Amino acid sequence: IEGASEAGPWSAIRDITVECSGSVPAGAKVLDLSSRLWEHKHPNERDVYDFTDWVGRHPGGASKITKWARGNFVLQFPSQSHPLSRWEDGATRAAVQRLGRLNEIVEYRTLPASLQTPELAEWFG
Repeated sequence: IEGASEAGPWSAIRDITVECSGSVPAGAKVLDLSSRLWEHKHPNERDVYDFTDWVGRHPGGASKITKWARGNFVLQFPSQSHPLSRWEDGATRAAVQRLGRLNEIVEYRTLPASLQTPELAEWFG
């Protein structure tokens, strides 16, 4: 899934799992013993989804989504009009398909069947 170059802003992001005595909110920053600064991000940070099936289910109507389809629009979640609870509650997340993560290599055969079209197969080569 194409995104920033390896030397770009995502190159310093690592997935790590740590045990904490309590919950750590997204955005919290931690300085470790070797003076490295870490920031907790949402587990779905950098995930790429297919929202095709969700368009018709959008509470504001399909036009609220399709009007941005041909532009260079990036969905900012959370935002003032779309709090994170809309994602966390599951209604949106249940209606979309995760394709991978930004800058991951995705094989055509691993895509959802609904995306395995002849046109996309040709694009993948």
